Amino acid sequence: MGDYFFYCRDRDGSAELRDRLVEEHWAFMDRFADQMIARGPTLTDDGETATGSLHIVDLPDPTTVTTFGYGNRTISPESTVPW
Repeated sequence: MGDYFFYCRDRDGSAELRDRLVEEHWAFMDRFADQMIARGPTLTDDGETATGSLHIVDLPDPTTVTTFGYGNRTISPESTVPW
């Protein structure tokens, strides 16, 4: 279907939660490993603290786009903005 860009920002003060959910997050992301074009964390200016992440993913259909964008339990639905 096409390439999609996802830019995800962490909430202020969520570093502890991020650390606690990292394994679950990676397990979810691993489901899409073959479709990943690029991915990685966004960082503070000093490069020391994660502030979110970005993903460029080749996804085959709208259902898969929705699953990728909203299906990760480590991401709060109310913080996701559909474009």
